[in-house]
Amino acid sequence: MHSVKRKTPIADALLELQEMTKHSFHALPILNGNSIANGEIAEIYQALIGRNILASELTTTGYLFDSFFFPKTAILESEKLAANLFGADGTLYVTTGTTTSNHISANALFEKGPVLMDKNCHQSLHFMFHSLNAKVDYLQPKFHCEKSGRSAWDIDSFLEMVREAEQVGGGYEIIVLTAQSYEGVIYNIPKIMRALLDSGVRTRRFLIDEAWGAANYFNPELRAISAMNIDTLIEQYPELEVVCTQSAHKSLSALRQGSMIHFRGGKELRERLNIAKFRFHTTSPSYPILASLDLAQAQMASEGAWRVSKAIALSEGFKTKLQNEIDWSCYHICQMPDLGNMNSFVKQDPCKLSINIESLNMEACDVQVYLFREYGVYINRFTKHSILLNFHIGINESAVNAILTGLAELQRQQVTKAIKKNHSGCFVIPYPPGVPLLVPGELITETIQAQIETVRNTGVALLKI
Repeated sequence: MHSVKRKTPIADALLELQEMTKHSFHALPILNGNSIANGEIAEIYQALIGRNILASELTTTGYLFDSFFFPKTAILESEKLAANLFGADGTLYVTTGTTTSNHISANALFEKGPVLMDKNCHQSLHFMFHSLNAKVDYLQPKFHCEKSGRSAWDIDSFLEMVREAEQVGGGYEIIVLTAQSYEGVIYNIPKIMRALLDSGVRTRRFLIDEAWGAANYFNPELRAISAMNIDTLIEQYPELEVVCTQSAHKSLSALRQGSMIHFRGGKELRERLNIAKFRFHTTSPSYPILASLDLAQAQMASEGAWRVSKAIALSEGFKTKLQNEIDWSCYHICQMPDLGNMNSFVKQDPCKLSINIESLNMEACDVQVYLFREYGVYINRFTKHSILLNFHIGINESAVNAILTGLAELQRQQVTKAIKKNHSGCFVIPYPPGVPLLVPGELITETIQAQIETVRNTGVALLKI
């Protein structure tokens, strides 16, 4: 029992409180479903949410559970477990999404200097630095893949931009980078920071948007290029302050809006982050979401390696079947474009596959609707030419079979339509003389089309029967 408590301290504490708390004269009315008992919506609540989560919707003070903003027991213990798991000096849990995490992190790092930001960062970072009245320069993407929608900036342009800023003024106080794009472009953050710092740049504060990258820490190759893997840099540049934000719900077993802030830096950075969290986070944190972050870190500590390995294997298996086992004439995998000098600073996420669907001759949004309506398969991201599949740790063999079956059937239907479109569905007879130019099922060749056009131009009646 002790080992379980050590792994999931928040969940264990909440289970104990859940058992003890029968009535609350403070809040929440929904506790244990009391406010909906015998009501018309009770059944819907039960079907959609269930009693257990309602029992965990508690409100407590620090002496009963732990203080969310000044943790000393269960929350602190769990955050330390997460920090150790991700290789951070510290971790903060957030229950109101990574937008809030980004606001907290930006506020903790920013004082008054100029900021360099990757244009592809999440909107919350753009809005936050704008609200702080920061002078922001944008690192623009240089490489674009029209088919997949992937893009990346250039390392040489990046380094030159930072050097020029230092020559003109004091350089950038903060550099804000996206570690991984939605489409699956993963930047090698340690290598990028190494190239920057070793060139003599004075910037020491970095904010890394790692929203889609939490699961990467459980694959050796991907962990090596992740934001917290900077031990050698910290040794050489001890004044570094690096903060990364993760949408835990995007790649771990956490509830929606579960987010983590990890950081490398000293005690002062921790204090600034704590103060910013107190300023920006709701004073009514969600206990179910908080517990899910605790459970997510515990799961990944014991199962993360094999779960991520399985997700990658399913992705590779899907790719093999799409390319080799069936005549998939309408689909192919969109490969990462050549990025020149940037190739060694970027990796394609093995769990995010972009599928070119141009040969289907239908809109990508219609493909999305078809797959969801007919097979219950949901895809979120698509471009004019492609759909994106995200093989996260919740994907299983059944899901892979469903998407393969759906794509195969969609291809069959479209090919059949194309064949029918190119074959006559009726008799086409010029009268006189009454001899058919086409019979049902016959291929409509260019020669026959020319004959039909000639007949039309002569004024002879053309009958379709």
